Formats: sequence, C-alpha cells, structure tokens
Amino acid sequence: MDVYANCSIITYNINYVLNLGSLTTDKTEYNGLRVLSDCGSLKNISINENNKIYKSIDGNVYSKNGKQFIKYSVGKTENSFTIPDSVTSIGSFAFHGCSLLKNVYFGGTAEDWEKINIDSNNSYLIDATCYYYSETMPEESGNYWHYGPDGVTPVIW
Repeated sequence: MDVYANCSIITYNINYVLNLGSLTTDKTEYNGLRVLSDCGSLKNISINENNKIYKSIDGNVYSKNGKQFIKYSVGKTENSFTIPDSVTSIGSFAFHGCSLLKNVYFGGTAEDWEKINIDSNNSYLIDATCYYYSETMPEESGNYWHYGPDGVTPVIW
C-alpha cells in the first residue's frame, strides 16, 4: 500500500481500504489505482482536477485525454455502464470484480468497439452485452441504443 503513503484518506489497515465507499486522490501511479480492484464497497473515485495524468467522470477513472478507461468503481450497484466513443483502450483490471455489470452502452459503432484495445482481467466487461449508439432507428437488427427523452438515459432500439 506504499503508493498511498502520503494520502490522508487511506491508512495501512487493509480492512479499512477494502471497505472504502469513496476515494479522493491525486496519485498518478497506475498500479496505485489497480490495487482498488478488490475494494468491493468503492462507489466513487475522485481525482484532483489538477492531476495531469488522470481525471474522474461519474466516479470512474480515465486518462486525462479521455482515451483510456482506467478504473470502474467496483462497488457501483448499476448493472449497466456507458463508455464514451472517445475511449480507445481499456486498462488491465479496469472492470475486475464488476460482477453486476450486464450491459455496456458504447458511444460509437460496432466497428469502433472492435478497435478498442481491452487489456487483461476484464472478463465482466467482455461478458456483458454491448450496445452501439445510433441516433436514428437502425434498419438492420442488432444491439443499438440511443438517449431517452431526458438526454441521459440509454434506451435500446
């Protein structure tokens, strides 16, 4: 747990770490985020906005430029997740332990999804049903979604 030696919210008591509900950090080490894979209660990760390497969106961690998805907060209770079309890679252990994940709504096409580099230990992501964004109702059958009337909620076509 040395990666968090200077982080005031975490102690060296592993039981405390594994029961975190929220974490705020300015750490920049990728391995430091990977150790959170077993924190089953972690529902929110906040990254300091001045961090030059990472950012958080809705409690999950992305690279600063939004191209790499780094870490899903494993304690979230939702069974679906929307991945923006800006994502081109998904890091190792990003969805490790996310047994509730059943549906993934990707903001791009099926072809775009196939180009994403998905690193190891993401079986829950790979096993989830993936839906691809389509602003209009597709003519061909398949897994497509669009935003509902509220402009936020994914709706399957």
